[in-house]
Amino acid sequence: MSRMGSNGRRVTLVAVALTVSAFALAGLTGCVPTVTDKPTATPTAEQTPDATPTPTSESRTFVMPTACADILSPATIAGFEADGLALLGGPGGKYGGDYFSDDTPEERAGGITCVWGDEARPETTFTISVAPVTTATRSGIV
Repeated sequence: MSRMGSNGRRVTLVAVALTVSAFALAGLTGCVPTVTDKPTATPTAEQTPDATPTPTSESRTFVMPTACADILSPATIAGFEADGLALLGGPGGKYGGDYFSDDTPEERAGGITCVWGDEARPETTFTISVAPVTTATRSGIV
């Protein structure tokens, strides 16, 4: 099943490879900045440590999600559901892998594509795709 716009093009909002790379670099840890109304304190001379901390090398590995529910946090998915948006396409979705007639570029690269929306309101439908990005797959995804 594919959503078609008035001009005959598929109507989706696809997360580009750069977004996927950002997820991979962030390790899918939900790196969301916190907004606060309180000013941040500037350390004084008494508060500054004498020794400079040694940076540690932290290795992160991209783990390909197998289900759409693995891409986003449970709170984000609950927010979608509160807005009347259901998982329509992708692993675990109402239509599974049959939402689009052809595989997406992300699926062809070994990833998954997930479509959320309200079928009664096609303008609410959006797509989030995740794929392992390599130099060999990047141009086909982007």
